[in-house]
Amino acid sequence: MPRSTSNDIRRFDGRATDTDLEDLRTRLAATRFPEAETVRGAPRDPSDGTKACPSRTS
Repeated sequence: MPRSTSNDIRRFDGRATDTDLEDLRTRLAATRFPEAETVRGAPRDPSDGTKACPSRTS
């Protein structure tokens, strides 16, 4: 079997009891996620360092 690259889809098998899944659903429902970014012009991709500093010239 050829070695997979980072773009390949790999199979994942996981096992969880119904109780564990219900606990996970409860925790996710109780999670308060942050608001969406409201700053205009902010980079959408934080890994793109070229857009992170507005004073930088390209």
